Amino acid sequence: MTENLLFAYGTLIKGLKNEMAEWLAGVTTEIGTGYFPGKLYMSKSGYPAAIYDSASPQKVFGKIIRLADPITIWHRLDEYEGIGGCYPKPYEYRRVRAIITDLIDQQHHCNVYLYNYPVNGLKEIRSGKFSTTL
Repeated sequence: MTENLLFAYGTLIKGLKNEMAEWLAGVTTEIGTGYFPGKLYMSKSGYPAAIYDSASPQKVFGKIIRLADPITIWHRLDEYEGIGGCYPKPYEYRRVRAIITDLIDQQHHCNVYLYNYPVNGLKEIRSGKFSTTL
């Protein structure tokens, strides 16, 4: 089921020391590590910023996560990512569905928060990994 899978490549990864990652770890189940074709940057806000590019030879790595209560969790995640009525448009991130490939080449349809601003001048994270746990 598409709506209950999240692909986290940045601050939402279990084990990172922030309030949202710690909360999310308690209301989700990690399925495994995966990736999508694209590039990873460090945004001007100090957060990882992924760009999906199906033609890219580079990969963005992260965790495939199953949500226990999708309606509640998506609402809270959208707020955390600055998406919604009280935030000015265009939003810095956008939630989209993407095909994520796991480490045994199975594909999963996941929601992922992608960077929505230009990447000119941003530092690229060439490894495609924000966390050392990947």
